[in-house]
Amino acid sequence: MILRNIHLVDFRNIKETRIELAGGLNVFFGENAQGKTNLLESVYLSALGRSHRGAADAEMVRWGCDMAYTGVSVQKEDRTGSVEMRLFREGKKRVLVDGVPISRLVDLLGALLVVMFSPEDLQLVKEGPAFRRRYMDTLLCQARPAYLFDLQVYNRALAQRNRLLQRGSTEAMEGFDAQLCGSGARILSARKKLVGLLGPLCAKEHAALFGGEALGLEYRTGIDARPGDEREYLSALRARLQADLRRGHTTRGVHRDDVRITVNGADARRFASQGQQRSAALSLRLGQCAAMEALIKKRPVLLLDDVLSELDNIRSRRLLERLGGGQALLTCTAPVEGAKASFAVKEGRAKRIDGA
Repeated sequence: MILRNIHLVDFRNIKETRIELAGGLNVFFGENAQGKTNLLESVYLSALGRSHRGAADAEMVRWGCDMAYTGVSVQKEDRTGSVEMRLFREGKKRVLVDGVPISRLVDLLGALLVVMFSPEDLQLVKEGPAFRRRYMDTLLCQARPAYLFDLQVYNRALAQRNRLLQRGSTEAMEGFDAQLCGSGARILSARKKLVGLLGPLCAKEHAALFGGEALGLEYRTGIDARPGDEREYLSALRARLQADLRRGHTTRGVHRDDVRITVNGADARRFASQGQQRSAALSLRLGQCAAMEALIKKRPVLLLDDVLSELDNIRSRRLLERLGGGQALLTCTAPVEGAKASFAVKEGRAKRIDGA
């Protein structure tokens, strides 16, 4: 899968730009606050329907404008696909995949596959379990769109069950428990298998970039059930019913699970330095890229925002060498040797400078 071009109009600080991309490494360089990250954000948006920064659609519309447009074309084996979006200051965005309007997020997934590293990814290691669950869920939704359906069913049932618990009522609880257990058991199974795949891949990337440090991943759940076993899941859920009623929310389930990240056997969240945490986050993203390729036999486009600023020259060179197997879009402050295409970004405009 290769991203061929990007067309943006009134997106963030970008009035209008068209970019023809190369296979391999594409570098966007320039001073801060010129629009480099905005370019990557538009690609992430085209793949997943949302901003990696958690921004609302209206926030991505250029100041003073009512609408923003993003369009990308994607080379998929023997055909070219496209994703177009119109974001509005007021109202719901409109999305077209291969020229056909869609109304469900699941119909967007797979049109463009991406993995993104950004400075905010320090939260993956440093902050609470919600960030690590989102990491797994984003990967699985792109690899298996049916996983998104299970997440939606689970979250709706969880919200309804919690409302009952807050009222101290068990009326209609069985129906919501059944939905939680069916979707929850499948989510638990998918996540455990994923972490089993991710662990060695992330460890391999980490060892290649950071030498002697050993990175480890371990899935942690409060549900005492074998993955995929709905009856055991239901038994574990009902065993907590009185505690749930006292607390007014569901205290066990995949919505509270976590991934323990270790560096040299120690919990990275508690004991790793900030530099080690950032290194672990980068390895998690590179491992995510490898896992997606293993699961769906297609390599995603790798988006790397300001990654070189945190690496020394040796590790920067190691990283760039590992990008040779697919397409990557990288932002930085200066040109990078070996790029297939380089773009100078200034005031929301990207100009190709390598003579290609």
